[in-house]
Amino acid sequence: MQIFNMINARKINDELNIFKGMLENKTFLLIIGIISIIQFILVQFTRDVFEVARDGLAWHQWLFCIAVGLTVFPVRLIAKFLPDKCFPKLGKKKKIIEPISE
Repeated sequence: MQIFNMINARKINDELNIFKGMLENKTFLLIIGIISIIQFILVQFTRDVFEVARDGLAWHQWLFCIAVGLTVFPVRLIAKFLPDKCFPKLGKKKKIIEPISE
């Protein structure tokens, strides 16, 4: 899910197409590739070290994980169309009360 969140976080304004220009950013693609490979190795081969599945994940379990991760895209798209007044406190800074010095 972290890989999909990284892709999702590329556009922070009201841009709908989160994939636009993604293939032009080679560093971003390299980082996603490295994280994906490391995550695969950790899950499939580290067994007792990180207490993951004893024999790694089967292909259908990997597909399930990817499907769950892909859900961040429609959730983001739905959230883009919700008006800001639905979430009045989201993104607002809290007022900091400074202690009274004696």
